[in-house]
Amino acid sequence: MNIAVAFDVNGTLSDSFHASINTYNAVRKQLRYPPIAEQEWRENYQTHDFKKLHRDCGISEADVDQVTKLYGKLYQQEDLVPEATRALEIASSLCGQNHVWILSNAPESDLTRLFQKAPHNLLARVRRPKDRRKDTELINIQTESKRRVIYFGDLVADGEMCVVARQLGADVVF
Repeated sequence: MNIAVAFDVNGTLSDSFHASINTYNAVRKQLRYPPIAEQEWRENYQTHDFKKLHRDCGISEADVDQVTKLYGKLYQQEDLVPEATRALEIASSLCGQNHVWILSNAPESDLTRLFQKAPHNLLARVRRPKDRRKDTELINIQTESKRRVIYFGDLVADGEMCVVARQLGADVVF
């Protein structure tokens, strides 16, 4: 099979919704903002522009940077969903271990905890984009592997990155 497979972690291999809203509300409480309702969080969370997210959720411009820093410091990645290990095993058996990738902006400690017990030492297959832009990593994977890349991620933020990678010439399918 002449494809490579890349998986997103947040919201794809792990269910991050409850961890994200709980962390966000803890940050809001520290800064004396009222908690955000689940529906409002669902409507706003899927973006890679965190400053816009905070403004859309009622954070004042003066507090946006502090909210971003506190959220990043407090957030703890959820465990992998039960089906994630099986999906990684299937992808590895179909494409070969060297053609399965995991893309994440999560802290390295969270990724180590998640993937240290994963099949085929997939921790070595994790890529953390230096610029937080997964489009760059998708292009790199496609260039290095010389294969079409099938990317599994959430439809909004990861979908946006996939479109950008395609516009820049990568052979990536989302």
